[in-house]
Amino acid sequence: MSSRKPSRQSTKRKAASDAADSDSAKVEKKVRSCPKNTCPAKAPICFARVSSTCCGNGYTSRWYHITAGEHFCNECFEHFYRSHNVGYDIYANWKRLWSQYGNSDNGIKAYMCDQILPYWVQCNLCGKWRSVFRETEITTKFLKSYVCTKVLKHMSQEESCDTPEDFRVEMAKEIYFWPMHISCNQYLRNAVYAPYLRDFTQDSVGISPSDTSVHKFEEGIFEVRPYLQPFQYDSDSPALTFPPDHLSDEEQLYFPEFTGIYLRYYLMIRNTAVTLWCLDVKTYVTLELVMLHLNLRGLSRVWLTLHVERLLLYLTLKGHINVGILTPPKSASFIQDLEQEQKHPVVIVGGGIAGLTAARQLVNLGVQVQVIEAGPQLGGRAVDGEGSEFPSQAHMVIGCYNNPLVVMCKQTDIPVAELSESCVLLTESGEIIDDKIDKRMQFHFEAMLDINKQLCKDQEKDKSLLDQFRQLHSQFKDESGIRFSKLEEQLLEFHMSNLEFACGSRLSEVSALHWDQNDDLPQFSGPPITINGNFEKILASLAEGIDIVKNCPVTSIDYTGDVITVTGGSQQFQASKVVVCVPLSVLKDGEIKFTPALPEDKTISLGCGHVEKVMLKFDRAFWEGKVRGGAMFGCVSTTTGERTMFDVFYDISQKSQAMLCTYISGERVEKIRGQTDQQVVDACVQCLKNMFKDVPAPTQFFISRWYERPNVGMSFSYIPVGAGADAFANMEREVSEKLFFAGEATSGQFPQTLTGAYMSGLREAEKIYRSLGDIT
Repeated sequence: MSSRKPSRQSTKRKAASDAADSDSAKVEKKVRSCPKNTCPAKAPICFARVSSTCCGNGYTSRWYHITAGEHFCNECFEHFYRSHNVGYDIYANWKRLWSQYGNSDNGIKAYMCDQILPYWVQCNLCGKWRSVFRETEITTKFLKSYVCTKVLKHMSQEESCDTPEDFRVEMAKEIYFWPMHISCNQYLRNAVYAPYLRDFTQDSVGISPSDTSVHKFEEGIFEVRPYLQPFQYDSDSPALTFPPDHLSDEEQLYFPEFTGIYLRYYLMIRNTAVTLWCLDVKTYVTLELVMLHLNLRGLSRVWLTLHVERLLLYLTLKGHINVGILTPPKSASFIQDLEQEQKHPVVIVGGGIAGLTAARQLVNLGVQVQVIEAGPQLGGRAVDGEGSEFPSQAHMVIGCYNNPLVVMCKQTDIPVAELSESCVLLTESGEIIDDKIDKRMQFHFEAMLDINKQLCKDQEKDKSLLDQFRQLHSQFKDESGIRFSKLEEQLLEFHMSNLEFACGSRLSEVSALHWDQNDDLPQFSGPPITINGNFEKILASLAEGIDIVKNCPVTSIDYTGDVITVTGGSQQFQASKVVVCVPLSVLKDGEIKFTPALPEDKTISLGCGHVEKVMLKFDRAFWEGKVRGGAMFGCVSTTTGERTMFDVFYDISQKSQAMLCTYISGERVEKIRGQTDQQVVDACVQCLKNMFKDVPAPTQFFISRWYERPNVGMSFSYIPVGAGADAFANMEREVSEKLFFAGEATSGQFPQTLTGAYMSGLREAEKIYRSLGDIT
């Protein structure tokens, strides 16, 4: 058998033929574009690279579209789809886990997005985005330290940062283009809010159902930090909370584009931001901080950065994050500097909690501000005046979850104490009243108020709440045949006295139709607390760095022209806008002249309420033996048939200082006007002696007498008989986009509270910021 070597000539011909075939193949290389009509990728690249036959950037029988810059080939699809391939079992295990903790699509597209898509991270030096290996563990530590050389390891730092970004990054930065091409959701891993949303399916709140780190947390964790909880868990909608799995009605107005498949991206940002805030209210929430916790695969992470700052601004303006005494860091780039655009500052008349809140918020937002305070001291009714030496003003906060007052206490390290729900009731002679009797009468009392609410839906003519209650109570006795004992009747009087304190006025003057006009509005949830520290510390922090003029009572505001003139004594101030934050009594008494006069629809129909506070300090807590474990106790008259002067006492003791606080309301306020402080204290101590016998003389005392304090003259507002349901709305309404109004009397949602005053300051700051910055 013989063999013959090919001739040199035939070898040359074959080589030439092979070369020609190769050139022809290069020219005629087959490619397939993405089947999605609007996708710009004409020659996609497979990001998966899991199959040994992956086409890479070559030809495949079908491309699967994730986004405009992310596709995978049919070969990689088959790797997981076909039962004989090694990827099938991997996908099947993932699918079981996904179905257990999620409700969304569990197809191979979803698997690719959740497990195979590469991560994109931003260099901390040059800011360019780089793709990292899919196996990389993305942690906050990794993101904080990432630089380009971690991917481009063969280059120097300078060379790696000079290397251009992948062209697909620019596509992802097209804020309107990119979402049009998203065909499959990506989800977060290691979400910071995961422990607090265990009652929700993971994908419904933007968390990957395959993220098993969620399950390491214990059941029943709801508070992010004590008294801070940004999420709604049931049908109730407490103030400053969000439904974690959908947009609130207000959010839908501001972010209508985040619907359908895009909803999850919004939830990722919002839920992350509010949780980070609740975890640490001393740290400003910025884009950089949020992005450290947005751990999801794919180029959509680049697109998310375009929305974070817009959401942070919204959350800040609405008081959900970045509020209180904080000042923003320079990295808070979502804040505009509007000072250069202002010819004149925003002038805030009144340095109480509402005025200082508006000022702090506006300054933080880059607005030039000047505060004019009538007296020598900031704080208004939030402080007890220069005569008090008590370490606390004994402020009560009704509903502490997410309450901005609690937030500021945490920021300033002021302690708070939770009030017990129980209130031990004693007769004026010191006998403890059976709790069952009290609960029965409280139920009856609340039932009468509920009936009143139902009747008022069809009732047009107003009457006093006192008359309405007495009529309903009498009607109930006539129709039921039930007769109440003298003690039971006095317990009703006790509860009515408490209602007078809540309303700020005697019930004979309070509207039965509208006294509870805020009942259907979201309120702060959680137990009541007392602030056991000096509130002046919070006020000083709010005022820090703000231009404030003291001892300057404003007498006139002329808003005729574009520039507003504010006159106080011999001084004049020019303003672009004015926020009026004075007590209602100052406006009703006409102490400020407006030119032109306020329009007719700015009618002031609210009433000025009067409640006075009495604080006593003792050398020992003599009440603890009889009132065990209770932070408050009450005194019920059983002999005279009249209410006692002092009905509820609050234990505001701190460390070794034994202190009590009580309030005088209704007609009893008139009685103390002709008495000295010592006479009032003597009467209060006598009331305590009747109940506890062995009562020492107080070592210190304080009586507020707000009614006689200059530039105050009242405690808080109320809706009198005959005033309309829009009484608070009239007070809030701005005039000619020049005059704005804040304070508890403008807060229909949180009336008669420090919280309402604070929230009104934020509300008006938002209005002014949006008008100055032309922000929608």
